[in-house]
Amino acid sequence: PAMAPTVQPTFLVERYAPDLSVDRLRLAGRRAEQAAPLIAPGARTRYLGSILLPSDEMSLCLFEGTSEEVVRGAVERAALGFDRITQAMPVAR
Repeated sequence: PAMAPTVQPTFLVERYAPDLSVDRLRLAGRRAEQAAPLIAPGARTRYLGSILLPSDEMSLCLFEGTSEEVVRGAVERAALGFDRITQAMPVAR
């Protein structure tokens, strides 16, 4: 029988900075995905997307990850910068 996919916890990464752009967020998300295995063996992150609030100089990025520590380390290695990382619970329509 096929194995069911493992569900990873979801984390919200908040960032307040004046230098935000769509391209920078996409690039940082890809870098964070690539950095996860460098944090710990078997560690994974997946960039789910962002919401950019330019008038507030803020972004909210969603990641799936093995743990908060892995997401934090991956975001740091990707040089995304952040003000807070919180476990999140996505709600479908």
